Amino acid sequence: MLKKTFVIFLTLFFLLILSMLLLKLSFEGQPLIHMIDYEHYLEAARRITLHISPYQGLEYFAPLWFAVFLVPLTYLSPQIASLVWLLLMVVSLFIAVVAWQRHLAFANSSWRPVVIPILFLIAPPSLYVYITGQSSPLVFLGLTSLLLCAKPSVPRLLISFFLVTIKPHLVVFPLSLYLAESMRQRRWWILWSIGLTLLLLVGVAAWLDPAWFEEWLLALIGGKYRGGPGLVARGYVGLRELGIPVFVLGFPVLYLLWIWHQEGLSPYLLCSSLVANLMVIPYSRAYDYNFLYPAVILILTDSTRGLNRRVLGALLLSAILILPLLLPSVPLPPVLTLMALLLWRVK
Repeated sequence: MLKKTFVIFLTLFFLLILSMLLLKLSFEGQPLIHMIDYEHYLEAARRITLHISPYQGLEYFAPLWFAVFLVPLTYLSPQIASLVWLLLMVVSLFIAVVAWQRHLAFANSSWRPVVIPILFLIAPPSLYVYITGQSSPLVFLGLTSLLLCAKPSVPRLLISFFLVTIKPHLVVFPLSLYLAESMRQRRWWILWSIGLTLLLLVGVAAWLDPAWFEEWLLALIGGKYRGGPGLVARGYVGLRELGIPVFVLGFPVLYLLWIWHQEGLSPYLLCSSLVANLMVIPYSRAYDYNFLYPAVILILTDSTRGLNRRVLGALLLSAILILPLLLPSVPLPPVLTLMALLLWRVK
């Protein structure tokens, strides 16, 4: 018990130090990092308090209720608010990775369980989250909570689904599988809870700004992203923009649907659906690649494959630790990760 308490304390201390170092880098003199996405989130929250639309003249493309959620940060000093945000991202990543480790029985592997969370907290996809102030870890945590809990309580279900709605394009495929499995198991209360939560969020948004949905869609379609207008602007490159036909991208989806029909929400299906979703969406960015971490944990957990495991491990380490640094706007990591999962599936 004492050893476990010490590990928890040491981990929390590490998370605090990491967040404070990142905060110092963003405020000292000429900052080395500029959390531009976080600044846009916070500006959207300020506009909510002033009854001004966050979708006009601002790079804000999340649902309105996310800006409402961030309103309390606008009452803090910039340094404290930034520290709270960084801590929230770091802790969200840590909790999600630990949850996947427990679900995939990582403690039974030859790796020390404490190594992987720390490795992933400083991996390039996570670093891109910190330096941009992105919200992907919140979505990753929300989806993890939904997928891995066999009997979620209603409060947990509502909070998890709220987090998932922040960036719905990142979760559309695994979330669809989760809802389909809930229907197959006749867990209707999950569908009702999620449906009512969505109605409540939309109702609050409509009460604050009756035109928010139209403004949101217009921002998504024609917004002035850093790479140009629209979701598929240069700098937001997806496989389709690289010339890969749509029907080719559909093969992994059809394959995983067949796996779901045969096995339900197996660990392999859950990890693969996270990866396949990143391949199909219109654009892919390095800060979203924390959704690849469960696939790495799944393969590293298996200690029975010998050379095959080492080859797959090298492939995944390249996809997660090297390629995002060399080619941050080219979506090769999801392709390589899915390839590794397919090879791992072969007995």
